Amino acid sequence: MKELQLRKWHRRAGMVLALFLFLQAGTGILLSLEGLPLSKGEAHTDQGALGAVEPSEGATWDPAGSLHHGGGVLGALYRLALGGLTLWMASSGVWIYWNIRTRSSGRKG
Repeated sequence: MKELQLRKWHRRAGMVLALFLFLQAGTGILLSLEGLPLSKGEAHTDQGALGAVEPSEGATWDPAGSLHHGGGVLGALYRLALGGLTLWMASSGVWIYWNIRTRSSGRKG
């Protein structure tokens, strides 16, 4: 793939990825804030596996939790795609940077 074409795909994928990373990070922050102890007495309560906060009685749907780590098979595929795209963005960004650096120093890679 030529660098110009790679840059075009990198730019487009970055715009899409930013939206989904914002959603994933935002719901993760909300879940973390929900798990913070509110008083000294709550600091040592049992939070279940991995510090997960159990939904309060009567709660039927937790939107942040469902968006962040729910969705069954589709949710798992979404998170795999998000992770894969993040890795691709990082590696293509390094490749683009390396090409620019090589050109500016007069060396050929």
